Amino acid sequence: MLLALIGACAIVREGHAAATWPAEQAVGNLLWHADFSLEPHQQLLEEVAQLGFDIAAMLELPPQEEKVHLFLFSRKEVYEAYMKQYFPKVPA
Repeated sequence: MLLALIGACAIVREGHAAATWPAEQAVGNLLWHADFSLEPHQQLLEEVAQLGFDIAAMLELPPQEEKVHLFLFSRKEVYEAYMKQYFPKVPA
């Protein structure tokens, strides 16, 4: 099961995304950070990025230039520890 932290993706405090993760990959304007290999999920990453472009085109929005950071966790315990360390006031 994959757990994703998406709610605060656009508001990444300095150093959170800069930390080295076991797997990091850019696809379009999405920057994926994971504690597991992203290689088996390559098609999904590309489909999610394409979905963003498709939605923007359908809504006639300008292209998104700002990078969006997505954090993926393999285990709930790792996600909870991350949230507690970097976002202590946000309920996990």
